[in-house]
Amino acid sequence: MDDYEHVHVHPGTGAIAVGFLDKEQPHAASVAMERRVFEADLRAAFATAASATRQANLDMPRSVVLVDGVRLQRADAVAPRLHAFCTQAVVGLAVQLLCDEARVVAECAAKTPLRVAIHTGDATVVASKRLRVLDDAERSTPVTLLVHLDGDAAWIRYVFA
Repeated sequence: MDDYEHVHVHPGTGAIAVGFLDKEQPHAASVAMERRVFEADLRAAFATAASATRQANLDMPRSVVLVDGVRLQRADAVAPRLHAFCTQAVVGLAVQLLCDEARVVAECAAKTPLRVAIHTGDATVVASKRLRVLDDAERSTPVTLLVHLDGDAAWIRYVFA
């Protein structure tokens, strides 16, 4: 139990997400949860399926979205059930958990695109985004957010540096 840093109860479902320190990589931390909890949070970002489609059409051209290894830039090229995964909202929970820790998160000076790889055969989704956490008015720490959905599990990993 000493490895656990935080236990977060998802307000919508009551499901538990556990955050822990990575002893192998001291500048990293991870949060694990059930995939259904992650997906419920992602769906809550959009009032309707049409709003997820509209956002996918805005985000996909400025992101790198690969579906089964093919880069796609329009929502109509992706199954509607995947539209939310093709938006910045896919890293929304990761950002929110940082904000819950009284952190201010911002884009890096040199913006980096959201990267998403979706494998429809096994329903795996991997997303990453490089941001920065503001330490104070003059300093910030780069952080890479990694989201990995595989089977019934979801992982959010933070790598600081």
